[in-house]
Amino acid sequence: MVDNTKELKERIASLEKEISDLKQKEEEMDDVVKQYNELIQQEFLSFESFVEDLVDRKIIDENTRVYSKNFFDKFFSIYFQKAYESNNECGIVIIKIPHLKKLKLNEEKKIVERQLGKIIRESVRIPLDYIFRYSKDTFIILLTDVFEDIFEKIKNRINDRIEMLTDYSTTCEIKSFYIPRDKISTEDIYKMLEEK
Repeated sequence: MVDNTKELKERIASLEKEISDLKQKEEEMDDVVKQYNELIQQEFLSFESFVEDLVDRKIIDENTRVYSKNFFDKFFSIYFQKAYESNNECGIVIIKIPHLKKLKLNEEKKIVERQLGKIIRESVRIPLDYIFRYSKDTFIILLTDVFEDIFEKIKNRINDRIEMLTDYSTTCEIKSFYIPRDKISTEDIYKMLEEK
């Protein structure tokens, strides 16, 4: 009888520990489900915000008719990460034209910006490639699924066409990166875009 009681007590203690462990696992699962639901909600809100921007035309820069910084901020990091994970080749071209900052807000500025937007659009493979106006004087181009030789041709075409605009070409700076050849992160790209 004493042995039986001891066994029962040990069994009860073991079952109580199992119950405690199960409760802890249940709480952990509840936390995971809660985090997952929050993540899904954030993604949904982000997508909803993107669609609103699409409807309100906030994703397009009015003068140059290329994608806006707003769209770049939502799109670039996600695309870059997915391309990296999939080992997809892509190219990045950053164009800085300081002369644009000197132009006053008038009809001449609008004409010049439209002309630049047109030159860049005609130099890439629309709709495969994405052109963004990052700031007053900075553009970034994302060339998707591009072979290295095609990337070089497009980069040279952009450079040659901008050189024809003599006022802008003297101070124009073009940087380019081919992924996976050039080891570069999204942080590196953002740093370059923010450089004065």
